[in-house]
Amino acid sequence: MATIELFSLVLGCVVISACGGDSRDESGETPIAGPNASGGGGGNGSEGESGSGDGDGDGDGDGVPSVIFDLGEGEGGGGGDGNGSDDCENIDFLFVIDNSSSMGDEQAGLIASVPQFVDSIKNSLDLESYNVGIVTSDVYEGNSAPCNQIGGLVTSTAGNESSNSTCGPFATGKNYMSNADDLTAGFVCAGKVGISGDGNERPMEAMMSAITPDLGVAGACNEGFLRDDALLVVVIITDEEDNPKQTRILEGSPGDPPDWHEAVLVAKNGYQENSVVLSLIGIGKPNECPSDQWDGYEGAEISARIRHFTELFEDHGFLGDVCASSYGAFFEEALTVVESACDDFVPVG
Repeated sequence: MATIELFSLVLGCVVISACGGDSRDESGETPIAGPNASGGGGGNGSEGESGSGDGDGDGDGDGVPSVIFDLGEGEGGGGGDGNGSDDCENIDFLFVIDNSSSMGDEQAGLIASVPQFVDSIKNSLDLESYNVGIVTSDVYEGNSAPCNQIGGLVTSTAGNESSNSTCGPFATGKNYMSNADDLTAGFVCAGKVGISGDGNERPMEAMMSAITPDLGVAGACNEGFLRDDALLVVVIITDEEDNPKQTRILEGSPGDPPDWHEAVLVAKNGYQENSVVLSLIGIGKPNECPSDQWDGYEGAEISARIRHFTELFEDHGFLGDVCASSYGAFFEEALTVVESACDDFVPVG
């Protein structure tokens, strides 16, 4: 079994969604704690809100993290042996990245972190193969027709603060990266989706569309990405809630958290064991995310609905603070979730 240089073991189906909603929970909802917790190490809120510390991750108070990912090379960050189940030989990673106007800092932090992340976890799990796909929180303008639809995997980028590049098709001729690609270069290209997206962010609709059979059939945009014999790792990165569709002028994704959960189960043949959801979201106030430049809200919106969706996956769901100045602790702890999921994986067919 070949050891993969796994760029995104913990970057699975990532949804990055921006600030700018108008239905914020001002209650300061209890932050995530316990098995589904990962404060990410940043934040300036008091204990029990959004983390502790000076918000820069290095203790000097200058607001600049000295290390974005600080995982011991080859350690895997987990308590297991790093080998997983014999049946967990393949992983499909889906990143859902919010490309609206408030996401510049979060995207920059993610892109800057990729090389260290690759170096740190490349030996953490023995796999035969992996796929890495990226979608955005709306219909992405960088993609050409017919893949300029919500849930279409990103192959080229456009807009403010994007890489403004043609990134794919990738080494296999498909619209997603694999172990045949240089994942660091590929993610720096396709992951820098920019901030020109629609202010009506629909990260959960993007996730559901990306894994539907319609986009996965022969000749379609996402052909070959989702595999029955692979663990699906969905990584959601968002600083905005995905609001109920009929409760705001800018409608969010259709359905509610149980519907989103069901969509993943259907895509994985009914086996919850065969999927992982890792969500970096707004979990408390005050937080370190910048204020929305249009609506004037301070920091990230608390994402109670995305939190609920993530927690429906029980031990295979993991939550962290999107406003943290470093995502290192989140990804380090999330490795144990992925390793555990590999142990629980149910072979199909």
